[in-house]
Amino acid sequence: MTYLKHALIKSFEKSFIFLPYHEGYHWILLVICPMVDKGYVFDSMSSSSSISIQRDLTTMYRVASAQKGSGKPIKWNSVKVAQQTGSTECGYYVMRFMWEIISYSENHDIGKL
Repeated sequence: MTYLKHALIKSFEKSFIFLPYHEGYHWILLVICPMVDKGYVFDSMSSSSSISIQRDLTTMYRVASAQKGSGKPIKWNSVKVAQQTGSTECGYYVMRFMWEIISYSENHDIGKL
């Protein structure tokens, strides 16, 4: 967790922090937008497996933002995304979501994708 805290601190000026996350047999994409204190969950199977990592990231984000002077919590949103039809495409979808965010997001607002 110390590494994660330091990585977050160094990334606070970035528009997006991409966090591909693998739990069990499934990949999801977590995206933090430090400029607006928001986090987004992109899950091509709409599973709820990301709850524990979201809790850990929220804690680390609060610690990192406190060291930067704000201490604001992160607000998480689940994004309605295309759903995979098979059981092995989740890695592809994570890459696709990252590409869409980089290509189409305006003003650092993922909610407008």
